[in-house]
Amino acid sequence: MTREEQEWFPKVREAMGRNEVQAIGQRMLDAKPNAPRDPLKLASATV
Repeated sequence: MTREEQEWFPKVREAMGRNEVQAIGQRMLDAKPNAPRDPLKLASATV
């Protein structure tokens, strides 16, 4: 297990609730196919 899994995830689940965390995870999975492959090419990445 990673540090996130051991320390952070339980705290997030406690603060937000399991259902909300799962809903956020699902939204991330749904958005993944449309996510940019090279984030540095985004306009917001330029200085």
